[in-house]
Amino acid sequence: MLDAFMTAARRKLRPLGNESAVLRYATKHNWVSRIHHYAVRFVSTNPAWRLHSLHIPHITSSTQSLVAICSNAAATKRPPPLRPQICNHPGIWKVNHPLNASLPVVRLWDHTDVQFRALRQLYPGLVLDVVLLSLQRLSATTGVLQSTYYNYEALEVVVLTRGRRCVDTDTATNSSSEQPTASTCTTFFIDDYRYESDRVQTNLVDWYATIALLRGGTQAYVWVRLLLLVHGAYVVAVAGKRTSDSLLTTTMFILVKIPFEVVVYSSLLPVSGYVIALLLDSSVMNIFLDSFWAAVGGAQSTLDDLQLRKISLCNKRRSACRHRAAYTHCWL
Repeated sequence: MLDAFMTAARRKLRPLGNESAVLRYATKHNWVSRIHHYAVRFVSTNPAWRLHSLHIPHITSSTQSLVAICSNAAATKRPPPLRPQICNHPGIWKVNHPLNASLPVVRLWDHTDVQFRALRQLYPGLVLDVVLLSLQRLSATTGVLQSTYYNYEALEVVVLTRGRRCVDTDTATNSSSEQPTASTCTTFFIDDYRYESDRVQTNLVDWYATIALLRGGTQAYVWVRLLLLVHGAYVVAVAGKRTSDSLLTTTMFILVKIPFEVVVYSSLLPVSGYVIALLLDSSVMNIFLDSFWAAVGGAQSTLDDLQLRKISLCNKRRSACRHRAAYTHCWL
């Protein structure tokens, strides 16, 4: 299937085969992943826009590196929008070195270049083709109180490298051709390397003291009320003791007759504190959980400070893809 996809993409976007090609399009789908999405889908939907790009770099038999697709020289020869999204992204996406994890981390486009050069050295007699697909989903939201903000970005990059063994079958195909015809080539391998990253940037850390005070203060208030209730039950047990039961038994008997809701909900103070804290930070946890469960196996790595100023969920996977079912509408 990947072989047929790469062949169709090259024939559609590069009929002459002598220059790089790019296709960009946007999709809109209804994201359904939680039980409440099913429950309210007839009343409210959860639409999400995604920007897709398909890049086919021009590769000849003499091409030994892919670093040129993001080089400054390439940017001066062609408009920056024609470069892959990983080249124009304001943030630098770094991953572990593909050949030696003990080496320093490398930029994503350097990672793809190392992969390509390794395949070129491993299969020097094959013709290599590369197709790069990228996806970007941006969204911004605020908390219910509109005092906190959340900027969310999902990035996915798929690098397909195909190795073909080509044989000249007629005089039209010779050693000077940059790209032999497809009819003379047999696919030897397809390397499928995929990257995923979900980033959430929020100012929630600026509200950390307020949220901690609301939750901690209301929790302490509940415990104080509970201790006072125990003390009151003990005083009543001492004043009204007329049986052979111990004071502890009498006190516990009085306590079990009092509904626990009286302790928590008899005052608006703890309820209001919990509600305000939830309105401030509930959105970031929803975004975090959506990103977590959207990754394969919930694989995630949290970077930067642990106080949620920026949450980065990164999942790098190879030769495995979790397909997400959604209604998709394309705008070409």
